[in-house]
Amino acid sequence: MSNLLLLLNTNIINEFKLNNIKNADKREKNKILGTTMLILFSICILAYYIFCMCISISDILIQINQMELLLVIGFLGSTLFTLFTSIYKAPSYLFNAKDFDMLTSLPIKDSTVLSSKILMLLFTNYLYSLGVMLIPAIVYFIKVDISAIYFIYLVLLMLMMPLIPIVISSIISFFIGGISSKFKYKNAVLIIGSILLLIAYMGVATQIESIGMNILKNSKGIIDGISSIYPLTYYFIDALKNSNLISLLIFSVISLVPFLLFVKIFSKQFRNINAKMNESYKDKDYEVKELKYSSPTVALMKKEISRYFSSYIYVLNTSVGIILLTLMTIGILVFGADKINMMLNLNIDMNMIKPQIIVAILFIIIMSCTTYCSISFEGKNLWILKSSPIKETDIFKAKIYMNLLLNIPIPIICFLLLGLKLKFDLGFIAIMTLIIIAMSILVSLSGLFANLHFPNLDWKNEVAVVKRSIGIMIVLFGGMIYLGIYAGIYFILNISNLNIYLLIGTIITLILDYILYNLIKNKGVKLFKAI
Repeated sequence: MSNLLLLLNTNIINEFKLNNIKNADKREKNKILGTTMLILFSICILAYYIFCMCISISDILIQINQMELLLVIGFLGSTLFTLFTSIYKAPSYLFNAKDFDMLTSLPIKDSTVLSSKILMLLFTNYLYSLGVMLIPAIVYFIKVDISAIYFIYLVLLMLMMPLIPIVISSIISFFIGGISSKFKYKNAVLIIGSILLLIAYMGVATQIESIGMNILKNSKGIIDGISSIYPLTYYFIDALKNSNLISLLIFSVISLVPFLLFVKIFSKQFRNINAKMNESYKDKDYEVKELKYSSPTVALMKKEISRYFSSYIYVLNTSVGIILLTLMTIGILVFGADKINMMLNLNIDMNMIKPQIIVAILFIIIMSCTTYCSISFEGKNLWILKSSPIKETDIFKAKIYMNLLLNIPIPIICFLLLGLKLKFDLGFIAIMTLIIIAMSILVSLSGLFANLHFPNLDWKNEVAVVKRSIGIMIVLFGGMIYLGIYAGIYFILNISNLNIYLLIGTIITLILDYILYNLIKNKGVKLFKAI
């Protein structure tokens, strides 16, 4: 137990950079404090909107005497969130951790090492998934006459809630990783497998309302309907609604026993599994051929592409929007916009389809930024770049080009195909093409500039860089605010000429691109040298 606590303590310190905070100077602490306040403010705003939404839903549910649905929404939402995020987080924690060789060389049991990794995975899920459940649970308590013991049951149930999804996602990740290790391009298998799971998840998510309604219509009551979706939901709801101790114990046992069995069984093969998962493909017919050389920029660009596709977490996190845009475009081309709108319940207003497509594509470009963590991804190998006879601006250009390669061709092709299908005017198509390019450059530059200000080189798994980077918050929220300003002006002033308005927005964006690029060439280089 002492070794487990020691590993957990070390993991928490490394995960949240507590030593860096402790040893930081006054300027660095002020930066950390400002960032923390921004994160807390964003969380509070998001929590407020979710709370208001739950209050509105509860008013409807009270009228139909089905308040339990609020708990169902929270429970199933949290379960699906944990399942989906853990599928691509599990490999970095369990199979590809950077400290695996060091830990297994220490006189510590494999089961202890595995337990520390799983508990860290569990802890990170608590931080995210519990928020999905907590707010609906609080609204339920406010709206329903129930005793305070409800919160004791709630805490115990929420502690057990992510266990089964984590076991399922770890097994799925293990099988995908095991299959991919036998192929030459194993990351391609991981990426394709994860994308297929994502598509399946999105397909279920778009149909969840109709599925739920069908289940409820064909069941004797809400509890029977819930049990048909996910049997554990019955015990979760019954324990909270009726303070039923038996249901609490059944839910806990069903959640805890498989989790403990998974740890016990998996720990016996933990070392062998990690060894196999990290095997490289061996080519029997390898031959030494003529050595090729490239210019620094081209060589760096090839390195960026190779590094990008070497991490399926990085790829999946930054390409989800592009994948969905591609699938949506294909769907509209094949079935038509009206049918896709009806099939997926997208609530697209065909009279406002131009502004909706603009916002959707530009938001996807913001979501698909790769530069927000491209410096951090160098990790402890950054010194190689810094000590090489390469200009800092060439390094920056390679990282920017990587993002533009992802964010310009596919969105433009999709938009052109949509424009032809929906018969948009040529002026709108030309201006929208320009704004896609301008916005892609802005996102690339802002992500790189943010990462130069907030680098994270001392990481143990890629999830810490990809999912918990300050840069992604700056890019995401900054981009949303930027788009929101334009959208707000357009609708408030009721602008009639959309093309002229887009042209003005494009010019402003290009000016911002120029200013930001010059900042990176000057201040960015100084920041890079100081890292």
